[in-house]
Amino acid sequence: MIESSCKHVVGARLKGAGMRWSINGAQNILNLRLYIKNKKWQDFWNRQKAALS
Repeated sequence: MIESSCKHVVGARLKGAGMRWSINGAQNILNLRLYIKNKKWQDFWNRQKAALS
C-alpha cells in the first residue's frame, strides 16, 4: 500500500501537463526535493558553492 502511494504521488508530480522528464532529470529533481524535505538544503548549497570556487 505504501509503495503504491509513493508511486502515485511521484507520478503525479512528474506527469503534469506538458512535462517531459528524462530519467536523470527526474532523479535530480527528486534529489533536490529530498534535500529540502530533510532540511539539508543549506548543506547541499554550501557544497555547490565550494565546488564552484
